[in-house]
Amino acid sequence: MTIRRIAALIELETGRKFSPYYVGKTLKSYGEDYEQAKLLQAQHHVDRMTEITEDVVEGKVDPASARIASDNHKWIAARMNPREFGDKIQADIQVTDMTQLHLQALRTVMQAKTVQARLVDERKEEEGEGLVGTE
Repeated sequence: MTIRRIAALIELETGRKFSPYYVGKTLKSYGEDYEQAKLLQAQHHVDRMTEITEDVVEGKVDPASARIASDNHKWIAARMNPREFGDKIQADIQVTDMTQLHLQALRTVMQAKTVQARLVDERKEEEGEGLVGTE
């Protein structure tokens, strides 16, 4: 159901006229419920395409007319739920800058090597002093 049709129904029920823009803003304020309704409406259009296909197979509908109707339903479904029925493929890619991780790993290795070298130097000095003191 379109927003214009909803606005017309509200006018019939209440006697007050609302602009389609106002009705659309009000519907969107319902958040998740509105989004869920759009997804269900997209699925309805996909189901309708299936019915049209079955009608063509059974010979009830002219294939050229069915193609036009199916294309319209496909277009609407893609606008209602682009993630599932849209033509674009969206790839969510997360890139991690490995440069900083690599540099941190190199710093850690270099610190360990520095500590190891100091320990070796200290041992050599201790051994060297011990030899000098025994003479």
